[in-house]
Amino acid sequence: MAERKPISKKMRFEVFKRDSFTCQYCGEKAPDVILHIDHLLPVKEGGKNTMLNLITACQSCNSGKSARLLDDNSIVTKQRNQMEELSEKREQMKLMVEWKNELEKYEEEQVELIETFLEDKMNVGLTDSGKQNLKKHIKRYGFNEVYESLEISYNQYFETRKDADKVINYTYRICSNREYQKQNPMHSKQMYVRAILKNKNMLHNDIKVRSMLKDCVVDEYTFKMAVEIAKTSRNWTQFLELFNEHFLMDY
Repeated sequence: MAERKPISKKMRFEVFKRDSFTCQYCGEKAPDVILHIDHLLPVKEGGKNTMLNLITACQSCNSGKSARLLDDNSIVTKQRNQMEELSEKREQMKLMVEWKNELEKYEEEQVELIETFLEDKMNVGLTDSGKQNLKKHIKRYGFNEVYESLEISYNQYFETRKDADKVINYTYRICSNREYQKQNPMHSKQMYVRAILKNKNMLHNDIKVRSMLKDCVVDEYTFKMAVEIAKTSRNWTQFLELFNEHFLMDY
C-alpha cells in the first residue's frame, strides 16, 4: 500500500489558487464551505501529490466524491485537456521534423544523382554554392525537368564543344524555356516566324515583331498564316502591310 505523504502548505495554496478557491465538484466557494485538497487518483492506487492529481473539494464532496464526476469546466479537466492537446502538438512537431529530415535526405539524393551524371559524363563536380543553386532549381522546376534539361544541354554543348560550364549554365536556361513553353504553347511557333524574318534580314523592329506575333499567332491557323506572310514578303514594309491586312490590325 502506498504511503500517504503530507501535502505542503505551498502546494495546498497553489491548488486553491488555481481552482479559484472553488470546489471543483459542486462549485461552492470559500468561505461558505470548508475546502480540502483531494486526490483524483487515490494515494492507495498510486496517486501522487502533483498539481494535475490534486483538486479543490469542499468537505461534503470530498467525503462522498466516489459518487461524483468532475464537471467538464473544472480547471483540472481543462488542464488535462490542455496536456493532451500539448502532447498531440508535440507528436505532430516530431512528425514534422522527421518529414523535413526525410525531405532533406531526398533532396541530397537528387543532387547526388546529378553529380554522378556530371562526374561520369564530364568528369566535373559541384561546389557547395553549385549544389545550393542546383537544389534551388530542383525545387522550382522539379528533379525530372532538371535532369532532362541536363541531358539536352550535355548532348548539345559538351559532346561537340567539351564545355562543362556551358552545360550546367544552359541546363537552367533550358528549364526556364521549357517552363515558359508549357505556359505559352504558341511561343515556339511565334519564334519560328520571327526566325524567318531574321533569316531574310527583315527583322527591323524585334520588340514590335514579338508583340505582333504574341497578339496574333494564337493557334495553328494563325501560325500558318503568319508563316506564309513572312515567307512571301519581300521586305519589312510589305510584311507589315500584309500582316495588318490579314490580321485586321494596325501595327
